[in-house]
Amino acid sequence: MPTAHCVSTASGVILTFDQNFCLLMGRSHDNLTGFSYHRLTANVDAAESSRALRNLVDRAPPTRFKQIYMRPDGRLVSAEMLATLFKENDRIVATLSWKDEVAAALSPNALYKMALHIWHMYRCRIEELGPELFGDFVGAILLHVYLAEAEGRCVSVNEIAGLVGLNTRTTARWVSALRQRALISLSDQDAVNVQLSHQGIMAMERMLTTAMLPAG
Repeated sequence: MPTAHCVSTASGVILTFDQNFCLLMGRSHDNLTGFSYHRLTANVDAAESSRALRNLVDRAPPTRFKQIYMRPDGRLVSAEMLATLFKENDRIVATLSWKDEVAAALSPNALYKMALHIWHMYRCRIEELGPELFGDFVGAILLHVYLAEAEGRCVSVNEIAGLVGLNTRTTARWVSALRQRALISLSDQDAVNVQLSHQGIMAMERMLTTAMLPAG
């Protein structure tokens, strides 16, 4: 059962949240910041939800209640909420848990399949337009390194160059720039093979997850 975390004002305006909260709501980060719980709650549960938020007691032990949310595609999802009110700071800290097919679908295997799909689209663009009109070389490099690691193989700068349609020297410059951003590292002393850093893996998984979420 996935768990999400969110901080809102006492009136229910959402301030900060984690990636799982995006999964619960079926929305991207930009489409949640500044939203109100009331705007996300299904009409069938709106009155009860408002009452539960109003009845929270300052600094009391977490209060548990159910919330029913409507996603942009019209589907309803029921979540268990544990909420604590801090009146002095005008904050509600909430933890939500739910049973959800979407969250289950966002497994490592599903992320890998999405990466394969995007890589296929990249290859089609390079073949149709030529590398001189293909502008997302950073994305292509990161995606290929991600796929190599998911498949348990090493990938070299030379191999990446051939796949993304760049010469080795230009690819090496992109790799150096990505290393400076702490997104990739070199996996051996000879500086031949490339791998994602922890930060790079997290960034790729966030982007792939966003690609799998419904728009809106």
